[in-house]
Amino acid sequence: MSLRGETSNQKKGQNGGQRAALHDVLYQRITSSSDEAIKVALRLADEADKTAQKMVAECEMLLEAVREGSEQIRSELREKMVEFATVMRDYSETIAAKNTAYVEATRKTTDVISSHIETVRAAIKAVAHEGAPTAAQEAAIIEKGMREALNERPGRVAR
Repeated sequence: MSLRGETSNQKKGQNGGQRAALHDVLYQRITSSSDEAIKVALRLADEADKTAQKMVAECEMLLEAVREGSEQIRSELREKMVEFATVMRDYSETIAAKNTAYVEATRKTTDVISSHIETVRAAIKAVAHEGAPTAAQEAAIIEKGMREALNERPGRVAR
């Protein structure tokens, strides 16, 4: 080998050694950077996990509050429905009692009017037997008028 060849080989050897050293340095830096990146990623993952756990706990608390609120609303609604049903039952009973009283009053009124009609009929018959045709005619007119008044009366209860 010539001097030039030896120098070239020495340079190659030196270059090769320098390259290897440079390669080692770069490998160490890349490895160190990768390790640091992994550590940062793991810390971020841990923080995200803690944050997610906090969010889950908060959601569970909110859900429990909603459940309690819903139960309270259902309970109050039940109470109001029972109160409404009681008021309606009392109202219906009051209306039924008033209707019964009205029917009874109407029946009594009808009985009184019927009694008066019978009295008028008896009077007509008594006058008719005495031979007073004009009085009988007037009594018949009165009786007819009373019957019409009874039939035309609003809220009349048929018997």
